Parts: sequence; C-alpha cells; structure tokens
Amino acid sequence: MLETGIKGCKAVKVTQENTAEAMGSGTLPVFATPAMIALIEAAASESVASSLADGQSTVGTRLDIAHSAPSPIGAEVVC
Repeated sequence: MLETGIKGCKAVKVTQENTAEAMGSGTLPVFATPAMIALIEAAASESVASSLADGQSTVGTRLDIAHSAPSPIGAEVVC
C-alpha cells in the first residue's frame, strides 16, 4: 500500500534529442514540454517502485503543470 508523502528526485541533462525542435513540440533548441512530462512520470514511477509488489508499476492519469522557463542544451533539469 502506498502512503501519502513519498518523495523522489530525477534529473536529466538537456541534449539535442530532448529539445522542442527535435521532439516536434516547437522550433527552439530548449527542453521540450513532452520531455518534461516524461521526466515527471519517470520520477513519480521510480519514487514508489520500492513500495510496489513485483510486476506492479504506476501510470499517470492527470497532469496540471506549467512549463514556465526555457532550459537550453547543457542545462540540468531536476524533477
């Protein structure tokens, strides 16, 4: 059983491959919103993995986010 308040952290470096330009979500070489959502999902899933039984995982069902600042290639993004 999961308990409220579990915390986790995951970081990724901005590369050409996870930019808006490369992912088709814009034309600029900055961290893409779809990449940010994937980072959020991965951080959430990994943060509870040790509390789940073998073969269990998580799935996102709702997001309420703001992507309010660009992160250029080479920057580290932390969730």
